[in-house]
Amino acid sequence: MAAPAVPLNRGRGCEGKHSRLPGCRGSPLEREPTFLLGWLSAAPVCVFLPTLELVIKVSRCSFLVFQEWERNEKRVSRNEKRIRLKDQHGRSITDLRISITDRCNYKCVYCRTGNEGAIYADLAMSDYSRMVRLFVSQGVEKVRITGGEPLLRHGVVDFVRELALLRTLDGKKLDLAITTNGHLLAEMAQPLKDAGLTRVTVSMDAVDPAKFARITRINNGYENCLAGIRAAKAAGLEPVKVNCVLLRGFNEDQIVPFGKFAREEGVVLRFIEFMPLEEDRSWKPETVVPMDEIIGRLFSVGAGCLRAEVFEHIFSP
Repeated sequence: MAAPAVPLNRGRGCEGKHSRLPGCRGSPLEREPTFLLGWLSAAPVCVFLPTLELVIKVSRCSFLVFQEWERNEKRVSRNEKRIRLKDQHGRSITDLRISITDRCNYKCVYCRTGNEGAIYADLAMSDYSRMVRLFVSQGVEKVRITGGEPLLRHGVVDFVRELALLRTLDGKKLDLAITTNGHLLAEMAQPLKDAGLTRVTVSMDAVDPAKFARITRINNGYENCLAGIRAAKAAGLEPVKVNCVLLRGFNEDQIVPFGKFAREEGVVLRFIEFMPLEEDRSWKPETVVPMDEIIGRLFSVGAGCLRAEVFEHIFSP
């Protein structure tokens, strides 16, 4: 089921192009740092996470917010009970999605025009580590590393190894996952597993090599992606999930082939609605392939036994 769309909560009194950032004058963070995540969104965690990614992507400006938060955290007595982060509906926030680079080696047509490179500058890996430590100290239990393409970032294996040493408020290990296009995964799957990575999700929008190249505008990408998926399974980074962005008139003919691919390769298939995040990409109802149609096509060829999940990500303006 799709999570209900919930409008973003914006701090009053914020002005200028960074008005969406916590820490603006009059925002809840200025009064109480632990309201940081609740201020960003009231949506369920599965829908909320990309919002957090946007904050971390804004580079140095938003990092000042985390530095202020850290100073406040140091004032808390070690013996004082931690207050877990909650949204305004009282739900615990346990998942964190953190983008460690805006660079990508693919130029997917629905994501970027291909005319621009990375838009946001990278922070030092130590800065990302500090952010994660702070969120874990407030109740985060699952961390997903994303990009851009996170495997392009130098030091990503050491970053995973460092996060694997952290413990939740209940004394358990973090659930560490990564979302990747899979192009570099074949050679990095085992080192990531050895460093402490738990799971991997691969973004893959076609199982036809020619259509895959048309979408990503990269030659030989399909072969590398497939090798990465198989390497991840061999390394034990399971369940391996495959995300496919469906676009009407573009790759909806891949629904049934993807179903067969998921069954043959033993992966969890997830169809995801296109989300226009950057470079003035626009969303139109005509481009959406609805859930009923996806399920109908799969059942029509006897694929109803597949572990297929359909996510319709709907965000308020």
